[in-house]
Amino acid sequence: MALGANANIITVSTPSGPTEQGGLPVDASATFITGANTVTVTLTDLLANPTSAAQLISDISFGLTGGQTSGTLVSSVGTDRTVNGNGTFLDGATGPRTGWQIDTGLLTALGGGQPGQLIIGPPDGSGIPLAE
Repeated sequence: MALGANANIITVSTPSGPTEQGGLPVDASATFITGANTVTVTLTDLLANPTSAAQLISDISFGLTGGQTSGTLVSSVGTDRTVNGNGTFLDGATGPRTGWQIDTGLLTALGGGQPGQLIIGPPDGSGIPLAE
C-alpha cells in the first residue's frame, strides 16, 4: 500500500508600500512548502537597488500549526553578491550558506552577533550600481 505525500505551498509577500524603521521601502516574499516532517522556506528580496542594509532580508519568524518549537536547518543555499562602496557589485558562486540558523520559529542570519549572508534584491537593469 502506497501512501500519498501531502504538501502545502504558502506564499506571503509584503503589502504595498511597506518601509523599514528608517522609512526606506522594502519588498520581499517567502514561500513555505510543507511536507512529511519538513518545511522548505524560500526567501526572496524583491526590492531592486536597495540603498541600506536595513532593506535586506535578515530573518523571518513563523509558526507551525502543529505546535513544533524546534527543528534542524538541513541546508541553506544562495548566490554570493559582493557590493562595493561605490555601488558596483560582483556575483560569486552559488552554494551553501552557513550564516543562517533556526531557533524556535526564527530563521535568521543575525546569529553570532554579526549579520552575515543577508539576502539582497536585484539590480534594476538600468546600469546604475546598487546602493548609489
